[in-house]
Amino acid sequence: MAVIPAVLIPDMIGMIARRQWANMANGDVGQSVDMREYYDRSIQVAGTFGAGGTVVIEGTIDGDNWNVLSNGIGDSLTLTSGGIHFVTELVQFIRASVTGGDGSTDITATLFLRRSK
Repeated sequence: MAVIPAVLIPDMIGMIARRQWANMANGDVGQSVDMREYYDRSIQVAGTFGAGGTVVIEGTIDGDNWNVLSNGIGDSLTLTSGGIHFVTELVQFIRASVTGGDGSTDITATLFLRRSK
């Protein structure tokens, strides 16, 4: 298991930010992203999921107890294929974790965030 850094992807528009966890394999956990200055958030996952590949988008308010977040229709963000999803809950920290997969699993998760004014 490795902790994957949440790399800031520069954006020319000051109200938008992107954070990305790249090349995640089974057992990898993304470095948490502090969400205090953001109020809109979406997550995109892409890459090779491999056999049983699963990405879980988790959040916490207290920094210790992580819970699976949900999308705009109430479905758990436990993802087994690529796509873009809205993150419903307002939490202080978000991370992506890979909880399944095989030797070919290579997933990138990208947060798209809009800053509060």
